[in-house]
Amino acid sequence: PLYSSAASDVYKRQVGNPEDRSGHIQYYVKGKDLHGEWEGQRRYNHFFFLNEILCQRWPGMYLPRLPPKKAIGRYEVKFL
Repeated sequence: PLYSSAASDVYKRQVGNPEDRSGHIQYYVKGKDLHGEWEGQRRYNHFFFLNEILCQRWPGMYLPRLPPKKAIGRYEVKFL
């Protein structure tokens, strides 16, 4: 399933369909912004680094917390 969020008609994003890729999980992402539609696959680390950059650039801005990395149980459906 894809999980989506839409702040307006201009900005939309979806994340979902986790896949095992040789020892790491990749998520399918797609969205729409002022530059048009985009899609691709991203790893957890991509979301982690983006979160850190946003926190540094705009301190005090609310961002949803990312789930912590897990060495054991990371392939469980509940975690994904």
